[in-house]
Amino acid sequence: MDLNIFDDDFLYDGFQKFGVGGMISAIPHYSSLQYKKNLAIAMMASRGGFSSLDYVKKRFGNTLKINEIELSEPHQIIFEINKYVKQYVNTLSQRIDQIPDKTYPDTFGYLVASVALRRLRTSFKLARFSLFEGFRIESMCIIKLILEQCTWAYSVYNLTNEKVNTIQPSKSINNFKSVYPNIGKIYGEINEVSHLSTSRIRELVDIKDEEIWIKLTSPKDTLHTSLILLLATDIYCITSEIIFKKLLPTVDFINSQNNLPNRNRAFLTDFILFKKRVENLWSDK
Repeated sequence: MDLNIFDDDFLYDGFQKFGVGGMISAIPHYSSLQYKKNLAIAMMASRGGFSSLDYVKKRFGNTLKINEIELSEPHQIIFEINKYVKQYVNTLSQRIDQIPDKTYPDTFGYLVASVALRRLRTSFKLARFSLFEGFRIESMCIIKLILEQCTWAYSVYNLTNEKVNTIQPSKSINNFKSVYPNIGKIYGEINEVSHLSTSRIRELVDIKDEEIWIKLTSPKDTLHTSLILLLATDIYCITSEIIFKKLLPTVDFINSQNNLPNRNRAFLTDFILFKKRVENLWSDK
C-alpha cells in the first residue's frame, strides 16, 4: 500500500487563485484558457442560481474576459523542473508497482529496501511543493531524506536479516560513492544548508531601519536547490533500477552489465540544459 499525502496536483505543482463574482477557486497554473472559461461559467451559474450551464454560456459566454497569469521566470523554471521530476518519479514508481510481489526475492533486506524506495514518491511531492513555495531549507531537509533512503536501500537490499540493522541511513552515503562519485559533495552541500549555524542565520535575516526581518523564503537560492532535486531524482532512478533490475523489462538509467549509471541517459542531457538556464538567471539577479 502506498502512502499519499496530497491528492490534488496543484498543491505541489503550483496554483493560482481564480474567481468570478466573489467565488474563489484554486486551479493549476497550466490550466487551459478553455478550462478557465468553463469554470467561470459554472461559477456564474452557481452564483446566479441558474440550473442550465448552456443557458449561462450562451448568454454570458461572449462577455467573459479572462486574463492570463504568467509565472515569474524563476518560478517558471522551478515549475518546469517540478513537472520533470514528477514525470520521472511517477513513471518509474508505476513500473515498480506493476511488479508482482511474489517475484520479489524472499529476503528481509530486499523487502525493506523496496519499502524505503516505494514510499519516496511522497517525499518527492513534498520537496516539489516546498521548492515552488520558496522554502529552501525545508526542501533541502526533504532531499537529504531522499538521498539517505536511496543509499540505505542500496546498502541493504542484498543483506541478510542480521546485517540489515547494522546499516544506518545517515552512514550509508559512502556506500554509494562507487556508483555515484559526486554524492558525497552533494550530500555535504545539503547538510550545510539544512543544518542552521551562526553563519547560516546571518543569511536568513535583513536589518532595515534598525529592525530585524526574518526571511522565510529565498526564491533565488531555491533555484539552485531545484538542481539538487534533479540530482536526487537521478540518484533515485539509478538506485531503483539497480535494485529492481532483474524484475524490470528494461532499464534506462544504468548499464545492466555493471550496475553503473548509463552515461548516455537522456536525463543527464536535460539536467545540463536546466542547469544552464538556472545559471543564466542566477547571474542576472
